[in-house]
Amino acid sequence: MNIKMKIDSSLSFKIPEYLYDDIVRLQKGIEDNVNYLDCLYDEVQGSINLAYYDHCISWEQAEELRKKYL
Repeated sequence: MNIKMKIDSSLSFKIPEYLYDDIVRLQKGIEDNVNYLDCLYDEVQGSINLAYYDHCISWEQAEELRKKYL
């Protein structure tokens, strides 16, 4: 499996592109005060879990992402 990784300048490690994209969508949703923030939140949570189970990030990194974005 070939997973594209991205660098988020606020993190000290790379994250999968799908997780990065979900975080960006959540942040934009917060800025725009959309009424479906719960869906965006769930997408980020799911992407963090997927990245962990895909062995793209460690448990500690997953926890860091949860604390930072959720």
